[in-house]
Formats: sequence, structure tokens, C-alpha cells
Amino acid sequence: MVSTGRKRRPGRPKNPVARETLLALALGAFAERGYAGASMAEIAGSAGLRKASLFHHFSSKEALYLEVLAGIASGLATALADARLQGGDFGDRLDTLGTIATHYFGGHPGAAQLLLRELLDGGPFSSGPGAPAIQATLDSLAAFLQAGMLQGEIPYQDPHHLALSIASLHLTYYAAPKVCEDLLEAEVFEASMNEARLEAVLEQVRRLCGVAPA
Repeated sequence: MVSTGRKRRPGRPKNPVARETLLALALGAFAERGYAGASMAEIAGSAGLRKASLFHHFSSKEALYLEVLAGIASGLATALADARLQGGDFGDRLDTLGTIATHYFGGHPGAAQLLLRELLDGGPFSSGPGAPAIQATLDSLAAFLQAGMLQGEIPYQDPHHLALSIASLHLTYYAAPKVCEDLLEAEVFEASMNEARLEAVLEQVRRLCGVAPA
């Protein structure tokens, strides 16, 4: 009997897994164990694949890692762009930025932890292809804040230091969930806690900027 089915190419998975699923699993592994500690075999196994099948999607561990971080950087850059394009006064746009950033990190467990780990380690993304994107995002945030100062909507202060303080406020909470959960006695990524965090962050960022509460 002659088979009419097409023969799979070597390494091609028998049961394909969506690329987005693989990126999400890789994000979790890299966030928990870092670039050096996570293995392609582990990531493939969590997706029910052989390691060879994972290499069908990504040419190397570094390529997978860089794509995961590029996705995070792109999501944050989009958040900032969306906030700046919104109508309303500076305080409203500041709230929009905080809302989008909080919802992003709250909806992507591991993203803040991985990004902070990468920045601290000076890994292959932040010291390589991701460096311009990280710098551009911080510069854009500083420019957004400086525009509010020039319009007289917030008191003048160093916009770059203010941008770093705001970025840290959004990042650190989700990058250290265990510490926060022990302090708050609640799960950081629960929907109710995300909303509580959002309320706190919006108020705190307004205070940092010298903007009246909403």
C-alpha cells in the first residue's frame, strides 16, 4: 500500500504548537531561571514537544530569548505611544499610560521579572539588539513628561529621573511577586489585586509628577 500523505521534514513537529504558546512558555522559563538556567529541552517538554521540534521554530536558544524580550519591549512601546495619542489633559494621559502598563504586566506573568533580570544582568537583549528600543522607550517617556512640564501641567523637575522612577514603580511590583504576596497576603496576578494595584499606581504616579488626584 502506497501512502499518499506527505512526509514530514526532519524536526517538523507532528502536533504543531502555536508560536505564541511557545513564546509564553519560554517567557515563564526564562523569567524563573534566567537565560543561562533555562534549557531548550525544558521549554520543549513543557509544550509536549521534542527539542528538535522547538528548533524547527527557533534557530537557537538565543533567538528564542531575543524574540521573547522583543515582544515585551514592543508591548511597552505600544503602551506609551497609545497613551501619548489619547486626548484629554496631561493627567488623563498619564492615567492611560499607567493603566495600559499595569494591565500589560498584570496580564503577562513573568514579563516584568524577565525584563528586570535582563536589565540587571546586561544580557544579550539589553546589551545587543534591544538597547535602542529600551533607550527609545525611556527617552519617549521623558519627552512626554517634559512636554507636560513645558505646558505648565506639572511642576518642573528632571524628566529623565522622573521617567526612571515611574518605570521602576510599574516594573518592580510585578518583578518580585513573592515578596509582594507575602506583604499583601494576596496573589499578585489575581484580577482584584491587579485593580487594587492600578488604583495605587495611578495615585502614586500623579503624586510623583505633582498632578492633582483624579
